[in-house]
Amino acid sequence: MAPDRASRQLAYSESLLAISRALILARGIDDVLGALLAEIHKQLGYRHVWIYEMDAQGEEVSLWMAVEQDGVQFAPPQRLSAREDALVRAVAEAREPLVIPDARDDPRTDKRIVDALGNRTIVNVPLRLSNGQHYALGTGSFGDDGVRVPDDGAVQFLSTIAVQTAVAIDRVRIDRERRRLSEEVLRARKLEAVGQLAGGVAHDFNNLLTVILGVLDVSVETLEISESDRDALRLARSAAERGATLTHQLLAVASRSVGSREVIDVNTVVDDVSGLLRSMLPSHVALDVDLDPTPGRAEVDRGQLEQVLMNLVVNARDAMPEGGRIFVSTFRATEAGDPDAAGGHLAIAVRDTGPGMTSELAERAFEPFFTTKRAGEGTGLGLATSRGIVQRAGGRLRLDTTPGEGTRFVVCLPRSREPASPAATRSESPVRAAVDQILLVEDDPDVARVMRVMLEHRGYAVHRVGTAHDAISALDTAGVDLVILDHGLPDLPGAELASTIRERELALPILLVSGDPPDLEELADDPALALLQKPFSMSEILGQIERLASARNGDVSATLGRRRNGDV
Repeated sequence: MAPDRASRQLAYSESLLAISRALILARGIDDVLGALLAEIHKQLGYRHVWIYEMDAQGEEVSLWMAVEQDGVQFAPPQRLSAREDALVRAVAEAREPLVIPDARDDPRTDKRIVDALGNRTIVNVPLRLSNGQHYALGTGSFGDDGVRVPDDGAVQFLSTIAVQTAVAIDRVRIDRERRRLSEEVLRARKLEAVGQLAGGVAHDFNNLLTVILGVLDVSVETLEISESDRDALRLARSAAERGATLTHQLLAVASRSVGSREVIDVNTVVDDVSGLLRSMLPSHVALDVDLDPTPGRAEVDRGQLEQVLMNLVVNARDAMPEGGRIFVSTFRATEAGDPDAAGGHLAIAVRDTGPGMTSELAERAFEPFFTTKRAGEGTGLGLATSRGIVQRAGGRLRLDTTPGEGTRFVVCLPRSREPASPAATRSESPVRAAVDQILLVEDDPDVARVMRVMLEHRGYAVHRVGTAHDAISALDTAGVDLVILDHGLPDLPGAELASTIRERELALPILLVSGDPPDLEELADDPALALLQKPFSMSEILGQIERLASARNGDVSATLGRRRNGDV
C-alpha cells in the first residue's frame, strides 16, 4: 500500500473512531449531524452534511442539515416531495451510494435550486434502520469550494459512516420511543387521577347543580317577577351551566363522559355545524369547508363530535387574533390519519394559517388545564376534552404543527359499515295519556324535592323513595307508569336496579339519572330506557319522559319479549 494511501486510511480510521465515540452520546439528529460534520469536513473538505428520512411510501422526505460556518450551524428541518423532485426521488430509490459529480450538469437536479444554493458535487449514501425505515446520509460541495468528486476510498469512508449513523439513529429512535412511552404512561396516570377526581366530585357536585338549575327553571316559569329579576335568574343559571360544562369536560378528559353513540354520516355533521362554526368567527377569520364525498360513516355521539369540532375551530380562531383562514375537511384515512382511499378510517381535519406551535408547546397541548391563554379566557380543557371524546369513540386525535406554518388537528375515527341511524322524531301522541304515576328513586332529599316540584308542576303524580330496596317494594304496591332512578343509590347502583326492574316489568319505561356515566352495556339496546346526565334542565327531563312515553305507546313489550327469547 502506498504511503499516501496508507496514511489516508489511517486518518479515516481515526475519524471513524472519533465518530463512534461522539455518536454514543448523541441524543437527537442534530447531535448525529454535528458528530459527522466535524470528521467529514476534516477528511473530505465538505462543509455540509445532511440526513434524509423517507416515509413508508417513499413519497415524502424529511431533511436535516448541518453546515460548517464559523462553527456548526443547523438549518431548520424541511419537508420535500419525491413526486415533485427528481433528485429526491432518486435518493429515495437508491440502494447504492449516489454520486453526482456536478449538480449543474445532472438532469435530475432542479437548476433553479442549484443556482440559488450553489450546489456542486452531491453524494448520498443510503442507510436502513433495524425497523426497515429508509434514510440517507448526504454531503457535498457548494459554491467556491468547487467540484469535489470523491474517489472510491472516500465513498467507502462515507459508506462506513452511514453504517455507524444507522446504528446511532436507531438508538436515538428507540430512546425517543422509550421516552414517548414513558410520557404516555405518565399522561395516562394523570388522566386516571383526573378521572378519579371527576368521578369523585361528579355525583355530589352535579346534585348541587341539579338543585340550583331546577329551582331557577321553576322560578322563571312560575313566578311573577320583573324582567330585571328574570335577568338576574338567567345570569345565575348561566353560571350554573358553566359549572356543569366544567364537570362534563372533566369527565370527557377521563373518557367517562355520557354519550349516546349512533352511526352518523360525518359529512352531514360537518355540513350541519358549519353555520354555527362561522357564527363563532370574527369577520377577519374565514372558514373554508371541503367535504370529500368518500369518507363514510362513524359510530360516535353526534353532540360530542360537534363539541370536538367547535373546540378545534375556537382554538384555531384564538391562535389568529390578527386574522387568517381555517380549513375544515373530511377524507378517507388510514389509522395514522394519512390520506388513503382504501383506508378503514375516516378523518376530519381542522387547519389554520396561524403561527403554529413550538415542539415544547405541542408536547403539552393535550395536557388537562394547560393553556397559553390569559386568565379567564380558557380552562385548558378544550383539547384534553376533545381527545377524550375521540378516544372514547375508538379513534385518535393527532396534532401536526410547525412554527410559522400553522397548526393542523386530525380527528381519525373507525369507519362503520352500518347504515346511518334514523333521525330522532318527536312523537305526536299525547304524553299525559301514557304516563301518570312516576316512581322517583333518589337518595338526595334536595334533588328529590326539586325534581318532584318540576314533575308535579306538569301534572305528574310522584311517589319518591330513597333506596333500591324501597323501589322494589313500591313497584309491588303502587301502579307505576315510569321510573326515574338515580345511579348513585346507597344500596345498589342504578344500572343494576334498572336490570332488576327490567326482569320484572318488561315494558316499564326507566329514566336513569347520573352525574358519573355508568356502564350500560347490558341495557344499551333497551328501547324503554334512557340516560340523563346531571345536572339537567326542566325541559330536558320532561323531554326524556315524553320520549319514553312515546316508546311505551309502541310495541315495546313485544320487542323486549322477543329479545329475551333470542329472536332479535
